[in-house]
Amino acid sequence: MAAVHADVGVITAAVGSAVIELGGSRVLCAIYGPNVDSRQEFSGRGQLQCDVQYATFARRRHCEPAAIAEAQAEVAADVLAALTPAVRLEDYPKTSWAINIFVVQEGGAVLPAAINAASLALAHASVHMRGLVGASAVISTGDDMQVHPTEEAAGTALATVIVATMPALGQTCLVRSAGRASPVQVLDAVAAARKGCGDIHAHLRKVLLARAADGQL
Repeated sequence: MAAVHADVGVITAAVGSAVIELGGSRVLCAIYGPNVDSRQEFSGRGQLQCDVQYATFARRRHCEPAAIAEAQAEVAADVLAALTPAVRLEDYPKTSWAINIFVVQEGGAVLPAAINAASLALAHASVHMRGLVGASAVISTGDDMQVHPTEEAAGTALATVIVATMPALGQTCLVRSAGRASPVQVLDAVAAARKGCGDIHAHLRKVLLARAADGQL
């Protein structure tokens, strides 16, 4: 598995924040809230909101603004899908938490990096959670698999699988797949991704425990 770097408390103005470097991607996340919206109809559950922005230099190749906007919207939707099951939204009626994600560098694992950064930042913000979410990407080249691929490796993939789980509860939060690998290859990639989620979860937990020991949580 590619090296993972993670830390919290990187944005002092936020109630919680984190940075993740994974598969050539570098992602920052800031959490703000809980925000009370008097215009919102009363609900026994709070809401998560997610905004994703790419730095102008995040992609090595030029992309049209429409393509960047589409990528940002897709990442935001998948981050919400992965994290909503993990947050105890019933503890925050008529309020919302804002998840702001900034992609500094796009490599081969942007979505897992964004999910991991948001999960870590929510925990840093002391938001009530059922468990940390770990996310992992795996590519299949037919004869081999690679966890958290670089952008170059991802370009050679027959199929890409992205999985997010709550390992502490044995729950799968998100599965995304694309490509033209065989069903067996996809299942093998999902299994490898689930293991990668467990490894990431252990790393995120270690970061939180270290910061707690330092009195930073």
